Amino acid sequence: AAEFTGFDEETCCSQTCTGFACPAGKLIRDDAASIKGSDEAACCVQTCSGYTCPAGQVLKDSADGIVGSSAAECCEQTGPLLTCDKNCYGESATAVPLPNGDGNGIAVDSIEDCRAACTSTAECEAIVFGQ
Repeated sequence: AAEFTGFDEETCCSQTCTGFACPAGKLIRDDAASIKGSDEAACCVQTCSGYTCPAGQVLKDSADGIVGSSAAECCEQTGPLLTCDKNCYGESATAVPLPNGDGNGIAVDSIEDCRAACTSTAECEAIVFGQ
């Protein structure tokens, strides 16, 4: 340990982040008491409140209390993936051939692949996806 000679706080003490007031959109680090410093860069972490979500997604509730800076950490899907305002079953539905299909469905790995196949086909108005 180093030796210090003096009687004042500046000479004898190292300030930690405990008690530092982070600006809006940031939170004090969980380990603030063990971090030597007294500035935003040392003491604060970014919250999701300042993050801009991609199209089709919104910030999670309480974004100002969530530490993060990515869509995975900060955002959630809005609304239904696709909606069908028609009776998609029975006589009002007409199957259409999708890419690599014959009108009786196609094999895909995910609902995103199914949606992409539908949106790339002009006649396709809705999807039914099952696993």
